[in-house]
Amino acid sequence: MAKIPGFNTKLVAEGLKDKLDAGPLRFKGIKLFYDHGSSSKAEVCQPTAYMGRRYGRDATLAAVDIVVTKGKEVLLAIEIEESVVRPKTVLGDIFAIAIAERMRIKGEPYSIKNTTIVVAVANEGKGKKSDKYVRLERHLNRYFKGDSSGRVKKIRIIPCPIDDLVRRIERIIRLEIGKLNK
Repeated sequence: MAKIPGFNTKLVAEGLKDKLDAGPLRFKGIKLFYDHGSSSKAEVCQPTAYMGRRYGRDATLAAVDIVVTKGKEVLLAIEIEESVVRPKTVLGDIFAIAIAERMRIKGEPYSIKNTTIVVAVANEGKGKKSDKYVRLERHLNRYFKGDSSGRVKKIRIIPCPIDDLVRRIERIIRLEIGKLNK
């Protein structure tokens, strides 16, 4: 039986939503939006990174799997890679968000200045492939440190088993919120 596209994205997003809902004081003002779910849920939509001032077909760059916001700012843009992944795919995910100027969520523009980009690579979480992603993350963070646009705050590439992604991403959300509250 073939896997449904977005199946793991939906599982991770719903797990994150449950964690955020379980801590309303800790996650006050934080909202989660995601693709690949039931359209009857308020948080399910297609967050889209775009370039320029106006949103339109000619300005869109990529749909993003999961987005965490506070007010009208995107804190985290999360891509879940569910199939065989190469560094080229990860770079495409990252740069589609990094070169965007805004993100459209439920018809509204959101700022992506100071956004942390997370790419979760579902694999065994060890070995040469995982080591490559650790090195790629370090290299990209050095690259973006010198970027004057200020759009990308940090890159996180998480190679790990799919059942550990909710815990790992929720930890990153807590770290980002902690930095906001200082």
